[in-house]
Amino acid sequence: MENTRRNAYDAAFKLKAIDLAVEEGNRAAARKLGINESMVRRWRRQREELTQCKKTTKAAIKRTNSIPAVIPGGTTKYLQPLDISVNGAFKVALRVEWQAWMTSSEKSFTKTGCMRRATFAQVCQWILTAWSSVKKSTITNGFRKAGLLRDEEDSTSSRATRDESDIESDNERETEKVCDEVILRLFNSDTEEDDFSGFSAQEEDEDSDE
Repeated sequence: MENTRRNAYDAAFKLKAIDLAVEEGNRAAARKLGINESMVRRWRRQREELTQCKKTTKAAIKRTNSIPAVIPGGTTKYLQPLDISVNGAFKVALRVEWQAWMTSSEKSFTKTGCMRRATFAQVCQWILTAWSSVKKSTITNGFRKAGLLRDEEDSTSSRATRDESDIESDNERETEKVCDEVILRLFNSDTEEDDFSGFSAQEEDEDSDE
């Protein structure tokens, strides 16, 4: 299976695409911005919500006296705490929950023989369990490496925390190396454009064969 990278677009970009589509048409706007025409059509239907979202975001930034920062493409793994340490540990734990459900739980099937997906309640429980397994030191380590957290404790305590966090990160990376590539791709999406619609029958069959 080819590993294709998906892009996430903020409200400002979507509104820009909408304005361009109004002037030049959906197809021309999509071609100029290098996106799919169906995305432009969807965004045009969501114009009111996107406009409100942009206003709300600006108001929140002003109210909290925050300074917005642009994260250059390809640098999130160095600058965003969740990408640095949290996401990897969370995805590994979440995948463990899903694998346990696939291998041990009783399944129900449709009349055509297709296995029914997990319920929303089950998925929510997976998320709760996976998140509770992420250690506090893993989270603080991500903020520290991104330069967003300063050590207020003495140097000895800080050094011990960093060493523990580095060991956890190394263990997480080693765990991810042995993960099945197809399963990892299921949890690697960072886009808000595509809704999760369950696992395909082909992927489920492959995992069952294993």
